[in-house]
Formats: sequence, structure tokens, C-alpha cells
Amino acid sequence: MQLTQVVTVLLCLAFNAAAFSVKNGKILSSDNQEAARFRSLQEKPSEPIIVSSGAESVAFSFSLVDYETVPEQLSLLIGVPEKHLEIALKPTVETQGDSKASVTFKITPKDLPSSLQYYAKKDNAGKLCATLIVASPDTRQDNFVSDVFDLLLDYEIGSAYNEPERLGPQREIRYTFPEPPKMVSPIVAQLFAVVIVLVGFSLFVSWVVTGCITFDNIPKGLNFVYFVATVGSIAGFEAVFTRYYLGTSIFDTLHAAMYLGTIGLVMGTKFLRNVGPNI
Repeated sequence: MQLTQVVTVLLCLAFNAAAFSVKNGKILSSDNQEAARFRSLQEKPSEPIIVSSGAESVAFSFSLVDYETVPEQLSLLIGVPEKHLEIALKPTVETQGDSKASVTFKITPKDLPSSLQYYAKKDNAGKLCATLIVASPDTRQDNFVSDVFDLLLDYEIGSAYNEPERLGPQREIRYTFPEPPKMVSPIVAQLFAVVIVLVGFSLFVSWVVTGCITFDNIPKGLNFVYFVATVGSIAGFEAVFTRYYLGTSIFDTLHAAMYLGTIGLVMGTKFLRNVGPNI
């Protein structure tokens, strides 16, 4: 029983040592004239603080007393809570002796984000709400969170505000997968065409030089027809595949090759059968 009492007393002393209080709140205009004084920071003034120019500044200050260490969270939220638009301002803290300090927040509307000014004018009759937060994890019983005053923006906003697209629905993203290429690369096609022409020309020259092609070897009669048809089918195949490498569809190439193949097979067989015994 005695141990419980001792622990309770120690806890109370610890909380009292870490506790703090907020008092003597006041608001000064840019010309250092007192715009409002608070009997209690928990009692919000009924009239807003009027700011007639974006460059005009307002100073909100209060005394922080009976504290052991400065609270970890010491900030003033300015914005439109209904739109979930608020920013946190950091204060200037001046120590005035043991366990006493003066805390001052300076508010200049022109330095606030344009979205706050826009929605204050549009949806909140030009008012910005100021919420004071003084808190620490070890002083939960004395933590202070309260709306302390309203700021009325009594001037026209100079620049228009455009809502970013992320606040609205985005356009549907559609992606079309590219079709696989149906034609060979033009560079490769031209290279193959040049190689075919050079090889064909070199082969023809070598045949002429070696005597394989002479007027005496040209077949006579019906064999001449078979010879022309066979050579024509070979030349036709060269032309068909050259066109393919230059970009003709594979289906058109196969269609032409089918007819040339039939003619070349029949005519070539007859030509070789009749000319073969004489070779």
C-alpha cells in the first residue's frame, strides 16, 4: 500500500515537472497595433482578423510558462480545414527566464500557397482558420490543440489559380502494342539486292570467259523453248526475291514463287532430259 502511494506521488511530480501552460495571447498588425488580445486561447474571437493587403503581416504571440523543456510540437496550422488544405508555420521562440518563453508566429498572406488563398476566397468567404498546436509525448494532459482565430483576406488575389489535374479524374490510359514488322529492314534489303546483282554479274562474266556460254551451245528446236523457259524461271525467282528484300509482302512473294516454281520444275526437267545426253 505504501509502495503504491510512493509511486503515485512520484508520477505526479514527474508530470508536473514536464507540464506547461499557454497564456497571454495577442495579435499585432503590421504597424504593431494590437488587433486582438485573448483572455484564454481556448476562446476563439468572434470577429476575424482583417488583412487588407497580401503584403500585410500579422504576428500572433503568446507566453509559454511552467515548462521544463520546449514542447516538441509547436506549430500554427493555417488554411481551410473543410478542404483539408493547411500548412504548418514554425514560430520564433525567445526565452525570458526559467520556464518562461515568448512564442511568435508571423503570418504574411502573400507568402501562403495560392491554393489556400484561392479556396479561402471561393469556399470560405475569404477566411483562413488558424489552429494552434502545443504538444509533447510526455505531457499529454497539458497538450493544447485549438482554433485560436480566423484571418479574413479582404483583398483581390492577383494571380489566377489553376487546379492541378491530379485533383480530378485523369484520362484513360490506352496502350496499343505495335504489330510485328512485316517487312525486312530497308538497309538489309538493299544490301542483299546489291549482293545478288554483283554475284549474278560475276557468274555471267565467268561463264563467258571460260567458254561455257557460246552461240554454238545454244539448243536448237524445241530444246530452245525449254532452255528459255528454264532460264526465264531462274531470272523470275531472282526478281521475285529481290522484290521481297525491297519490301514486298511474304504472301505476294510465295504466290509468285508457286507459279514460277511449277514452270521452272516442268521446263527444267524437260530441258535437262533432252540436253543431258549431249553434255
